Amino acid sequence: MARENQGLQISLIVFVTLAVILGATTWLFYQKASEMEKKATELKELQEKASNAAQAKDAEVVDMCKFILGPGASGKFEDAKKQLEQDMQKYGGALNAEKQFYSPLVEKLAGILAEKNAELKAKNDEIAKWDLKYKEREASKDPQIKNFRDSSEKAAQELASAKQDFDARREEIKKIAADTEAKLATTRKEATAEIEKKKEDIGKLEKALATTKDSLEQRTTVINDLKRTIVDVPDADIRWVNQRSGLVWINVGRADGLQPLMTFAVFPADISDLSKGARKGTIEVTQLLGDHMAEARITDDTITDPIMPGDKVDTSLWNPGEQLHFALAGVMDVNGDGRSDLELVKNLITMNNGVVDSYEDDQGRVQGLSEMSINTRYLVLGGEHKQEAKVKQIAEGQAKMIDRAKELGVQSISLQELLQRMGYKSPVSTKATGTDADSSQYRAKPKSAEPRTKLPDQFQPRQPSAERSGAAS
Repeated sequence: MARENQGLQISLIVFVTLAVILGATTWLFYQKASEMEKKATELKELQEKASNAAQAKDAEVVDMCKFILGPGASGKFEDAKKQLEQDMQKYGGALNAEKQFYSPLVEKLAGILAEKNAELKAKNDEIAKWDLKYKEREASKDPQIKNFRDSSEKAAQELASAKQDFDARREEIKKIAADTEAKLATTRKEATAEIEKKKEDIGKLEKALATTKDSLEQRTTVINDLKRTIVDVPDADIRWVNQRSGLVWINVGRADGLQPLMTFAVFPADISDLSKGARKGTIEVTQLLGDHMAEARITDDTITDPIMPGDKVDTSLWNPGEQLHFALAGVMDVNGDGRSDLELVKNLITMNNGVVDSYEDDQGRVQGLSEMSINTRYLVLGGEHKQEAKVKQIAEGQAKMIDRAKELGVQSISLQELLQRMGYKSPVSTKATGTDADSSQYRAKPKSAEPRTKLPDQFQPRQPSAERSGAAS
């Protein structure tokens, strides 16, 4: 029982204590709430006052913007500020930074306006002064104007008289022009008749010229035939032959103008026309032994038809006691490789005591055309150029030389005919085999046991065969 009362007492004490604490806490919260509500009321009143003040300031700003910028302004501070910057940039550029606002600007503009008004007044006064002077000067010029008008009327009368004279003169000129035109027509008619007569005369002259040209060509042909007959006479004979040493001796020498290294074509002894005969070999002069004797080495012959005493030798580049002149036209291709051998042909001619009067270079330009004369013996004709870009130019050069040769009666021969006549043999640098083989590359070479620079002490001439009874013994 005592313990139950004790527990109840404790519970009561705890309850009372909690009730006191709760009451105190509630009173404190109430006091705080009252104070917060009072402060909120005060803040609301302050906020209303601040809002009213801000609205009043905004209204003042709008009024100020409209006052500065005019009734049509938006009233916004940013627009007013932007407009101020533009106005200062446009009108107040000369003001200092601290005076960049409207009051100094207005003051400055007012000063400028006053200065301009003063200048305008001065100008107006000056204009009035000059106007007075102008009126005075115009009044003094009235007599001069009258004189000018009188002079103008007099000039008009003279102009009318001159125009009348001009019209009369023009009619006279028209009449003269008509007469001149009639005379000109008559003269033109007579000139036309004269021209027709001259044309008939020219036609007759052209016919006569054609006839003369045909006659000249015929005579040129005859001359060429005569020259060919002269060319076909052999230059010398072979007197002795040494087949063992490959040497021959011919009956021309120093007195005939022979030069060492000259080459000759060898023809049979019984041939009557060298231009129609076949060449049987070639020789090259090695040494002059006398006025009418020279040694030569055999450069080409055949075993079946050897070179014999009495055979004839000839070259188109030389005649005994005479220096032959040549002209070269076209592409000088000696070995058939498609390339020009112009320098080689020129050297061959000069080495054989010949002279090149004129030639066509590799670009088609004719060199020394005027040097070609009646003393030029041969016009050597080469091949045509293969490059199309140069055909026209080279053809023109070759045509010029051919025409010149026809005018002078110069005989034309081919390059191959010249090489054959002079006994030239193209060097063989390679030896082909098979179906393309050249048998001439494999012929036997003569032995050279004895020197070829002097005449043997005892010469034994080789007798020709029975078929060659015309050979010398």
